[in-house]
Amino acid sequence: LLLMIDAARRAHAAQVSIVIPYYGYSRADRLVEKREALSSKLVANLLVRAGADRVVLTDIHSAQSCGFFDIPVDHVYASPPLVKYLQEKEAARLD
Repeated sequence: LLLMIDAARRAHAAQVSIVIPYYGYSRADRLVEKREALSSKLVANLLVRAGADRVVLTDIHSAQSCGFFDIPVDHVYASPPLVKYLQEKEAARLD
């Protein structure tokens, strides 16, 4: 992802928006022990430093992970449409 962001920047993209369907570091949003890295913030800084202008995250663990980014973040809930689709599929199967 970092390489693709850098490539887009070097190709003179006006804006680089990244979509992260699974942000695994969203669960690493707090310190458990002293002198421990805040992984979620570190990864957010890497993405921003690489040149991302906007981030779209789906179903993150906690909303405070959005605050670690220094750029606009859109949090999209993917669960409701997925659950609706699966329910309709199951209902069609039972018919």
